[in-house]
Amino acid sequence: MLQKLLQSRLIRAAVLFLLIIGSLNAALGSAAAAQSSRLDGVALGYGSHLKSGMENFSASLQAQLDSGVSWVREEIPWRLVEPKQDQFRWQFESGGVFYDFDTLLQTYHQKNLKVLLVLNGGPNYLESQWPDKPVDPEALLDRWRVFVATVAARYGNVVDAWQIGFEPNRPVQWGKTVFPAEKKASPAPDPELYTRMLMAGYTILKNIDSSDLVVLGALSTPLDGECALPAADYLSRLWAAGAWPYFDVLALDLFPGKFAPEEPWVYKAKGDCPGVPPAATITGQIEALRAFVEKAGGKPVWVTALGWRQDWLKDAARSKRSQVDLIQSDYLVRGTVALLSMPEVERVFWFSQSDNPRVSGFQLTPDSRQALANLSHYLKNARVMGQTQGQQYRKEPASEVFEYRFRSQGQTIIYIWRAEGGLEKRPVILNHLDGMKVQVFPADAVDWNTPAFELEVNSSGNALLDVNERPLVLVARPANLITLLSNRAGDFLYNLGDAARAEAAGWLKRQKRLALAHLMDWLRGVQEEILGAISQSLLRQ
Repeated sequence: MLQKLLQSRLIRAAVLFLLIIGSLNAALGSAAAAQSSRLDGVALGYGSHLKSGMENFSASLQAQLDSGVSWVREEIPWRLVEPKQDQFRWQFESGGVFYDFDTLLQTYHQKNLKVLLVLNGGPNYLESQWPDKPVDPEALLDRWRVFVATVAARYGNVVDAWQIGFEPNRPVQWGKTVFPAEKKASPAPDPELYTRMLMAGYTILKNIDSSDLVVLGALSTPLDGECALPAADYLSRLWAAGAWPYFDVLALDLFPGKFAPEEPWVYKAKGDCPGVPPAATITGQIEALRAFVEKAGGKPVWVTALGWRQDWLKDAARSKRSQVDLIQSDYLVRGTVALLSMPEVERVFWFSQSDNPRVSGFQLTPDSRQALANLSHYLKNARVMGQTQGQQYRKEPASEVFEYRFRSQGQTIIYIWRAEGGLEKRPVILNHLDGMKVQVFPADAVDWNTPAFELEVNSSGNALLDVNERPLVLVARPANLITLLSNRAGDFLYNLGDAARAEAAGWLKRQKRLALAHLMDWLRGVQEEILGAISQSLLRQ
């Protein structure tokens, strides 16, 4: 009896092992096939904008670490680090603010935070006079090469990506390059001169470290009353000037003003603007460039600044009977999730984690900090499954409901919310949850281990959930252990490089052959034992 019991358990263990190996093999194949939809890294972060100084750096750094982000965005303002020609400084006080770029960047490196460093502005020592006499372009280019080479030689080992300029399609920002001594200069953007700066910077940076990324100066949506060159027009002029091979990543800065993430916003431009971009949502801003970018050669997109200033949110808080803090948290989640679900978008940076005296109102509230930490937690090493079909703004069915899915560590992560209605809830049916145990959390929940409740899934894999404008995150875990282990293995393999996946595939094949060989040897032994027992029984008769 004991022998039969042991044999039965051994058979089940062998079959279980083979099932796991088979599942891993299948997961490996699907991981290789779906690699194009990968979400690169955490794909989250925010610019800390510590131009306000090093006084609160320790607290700011700890907030970044608590948020779980892997990237930060900082700026080297040219006019401050080189106040006189060839006299560079990296620790100094200016305007009552103390700067220490050595400590800043070295500390980020020690804490394993990757840095996107913006090289921006122009040198005050070059002669210019607003509005008729910008800096001489040849002199600017000569000094630009020296500036880039000097910064890269000092910080190349601690910087992972370099952004060339800051919103060069906006007159107020381009003015800092060609009229560096005039704070209110707003000249027309010059894509051709910017292209020459981009080419020079790219060549220098790649010669120092070819693995570093060069990011285009972020093209920004204009603010009301501003006359910026639309991103599509600026890109097309960059392409005509030969800029396309000289950057690795296309960047956008998105500031929707008072509008919600799903709502198209309209600009109140000046009457004499040469071009006004059409109204679009935050995702629509990227979709509008898709055809051109694909035709030009394809580039990944980073949203290097996303933000809603708190005074922009007062009307929304009042109309929705909510609070500014909660509206900011909701918009942060809704905007970031929607952007990360797009195939082009690799990373999203919130504009500023703490208040910046020069650009105030974007600092993260406590609820927003928690929401950002939760995004980092749930989406770390995740891959995009996409937006659930039929969930579109002001379209039927499920008109104002948005649902996005990701895969991480064997689980399906679902973000869902309404784009209208404030705190008023409406029932929504979720599909394709067969065999899942689904836990529901508020997107800014303070405890990842204690769900608000568990969702009831019926035999058809459907579930009913009440949803309002406050986003919910659903963690759907396979109830079957084998499925969960297989999913986790597949997600792990998905994030491996091609060489590592090939090595893993070879190992799986070897284990499968060994398992089959051992199983067959064992079965032959059992067969011989049974035949021997039968023979002995016959002889006794």
